[in-house]
Amino acid sequence: MTTLKAQPVDTRKAPRRPLRFDSLAQVREEIDRLASGRVRTTGNWSLAQAVDHLAASMEGSLDGLSAQAPWFIRMLSPLFRKRALHKGIDPGIQLTGGMRVILPTDGVTLNQAMARIDRVFERLEGGERMNQRSPVFGSMTHEEWTPLHLRHAELHLSYIQQVD
Repeated sequence: MTTLKAQPVDTRKAPRRPLRFDSLAQVREEIDRLASGRVRTTGNWSLAQAVDHLAASMEGSLDGLSAQAPWFIRMLSPLFRKRALHKGIDPGIQLTGGMRVILPTDGVTLNQAMARIDRVFERLEGGERMNQRSPVFGSMTHEEWTPLHLRHAELHLSYIQQVD
């Protein structure tokens, strides 16, 4: 018996809702709002997977990541750093190699993802600073990490919306 697997969505073309966050508190509110009801996604990841991925990337900015983006991405990163921090992150980027460590945990549940991101937000609210090296952009301050996480959350959460 052959099991049919759904083809991945081309996230560069998938419908997205407009989102713009001005603070990590707004990201947390939106995640809590989405988690409180039924949702649908136009992308490839469930809400649990998106939240787990956001938590993993935020943990990396707090604790560091052993991963590095491929050398050619790191070399070109100064060309798109400002845009990524202020205007947004382009959809459709595939994480490869060591960067796969921030992909969602296999089989993650929404409860697990919510607990993980809640721990990250608690650390930040407790005064911890995001000052670890970015695997793409190199040295970054807390003040640079924050808008990067805002734009990252806008990207992933834009594929997810509540349904009645």
